[in-house]
Amino acid sequence: QFLYFIGKPVRTMEALSAKVATISGRDKYLGVAQFFPMLAEAPLEAVGMKALGSSLAAFSGVAGSARALARFSLSADAVFTTARMDALAKMPMGPWKIVAALQFFFDAMFCPFEHTSFLAGNGVIANPNDRAGRYGGGAVTCWMWGIILNVVVGVRDYMAARARAAVARARKESSSREAAQMRALEVKIVKLLCYLVVALSFLPQAGVRLLGNTPSGPLLPLHKLFAAIAPPPLPVSNTVRGLFGTTAALLEFA
Repeated sequence: QFLYFIGKPVRTMEALSAKVATISGRDKYLGVAQFFPMLAEAPLEAVGMKALGSSLAAFSGVAGSARALARFSLSADAVFTTARMDALAKMPMGPWKIVAALQFFFDAMFCPFEHTSFLAGNGVIANPNDRAGRYGGGAVTCWMWGIILNVVVGVRDYMAARARAAVARARKESSSREAAQMRALEVKIVKLLCYLVVALSFLPQAGVRLLGNTPSGPLLPLHKLFAAIAPPPLPVSNTVRGLFGTTAALLEFA
């Protein structure tokens, strides 16, 4: 009985270890660790628990840094993969290939922007003229547009699944597979919209300026592009940001 009693939590820990063994698995838990403290900080401070609120804010920063550090492998794991490049090359020319190409562009640009921002913000490389903030704004812009494009693709897939379900019902066939796909896509779209609120709230107040206030050089077209496509930030409190971020992070487990 003792061995059984001890073995149960051990098996639970082994199952948890398997879930966090991958970068994507760890990111789900770290997402909750990053956003829930944002949600809880202000309410805790409002009831006089300022020390706990400050500790949670610091923990949120640690979790965010851990996620950013883990994403250094994103280029190889999710962006520049043979499967993704082949799928993009084989897509027939049309609007959906343009959407896929834009998704690839923003994913590819997100990586160097975030990596540079993270390294500059932590003193690993020089941070002249707030390089961390400037490139961080570029990374958030890429994240925001990636979310928008994923929502567009998700709505397309949802409408296609809905149409297939209608055809199956008309033929008096089972539509359970389509119904499951629709439920999964509904969760995905809601999750993405929550992340969109978070991304919009993180945009720089003064706009995205990759090259600072006196832009010049070969990256000037990129500077102008990001200045044009980055909207003003969404004026929400850290608590609201934490609410939407926590909701999205929890939906990762759905």
